[in-house]
Amino acid sequence: CGGAPNAGLRDTRTRDFVPADLNAFLYLLEVNLADLHDELGPSSQGADHFRGLAEERKRAMLSLLWQADEGLWRDWDLAAGGRPSACISA
Repeated sequence: CGGAPNAGLRDTRTRDFVPADLNAFLYLLEVNLADLHDELGPSSQGADHFRGLAEERKRAMLSLLWQADEGLWRDWDLAAGGRPSACISA
């Protein structure tokens, strides 16, 4: 993505992308942490916090990363301000 063919790791521009697959993992982690806090009982205050984070991430992912017309997820290229046309992570 964004580099020349056969480019090395120095040319990957990893800081320029919001990866769909990483955000999917983080969403699942937040949902699982909310469920864990639910199981710990009412004395645990974290369920609402993590559920809120998961919902915020889900909204952002659907807004920026979901390509409905193609039925797939795409990374977000911060440097270009949009979705890369050729690179699909998930």
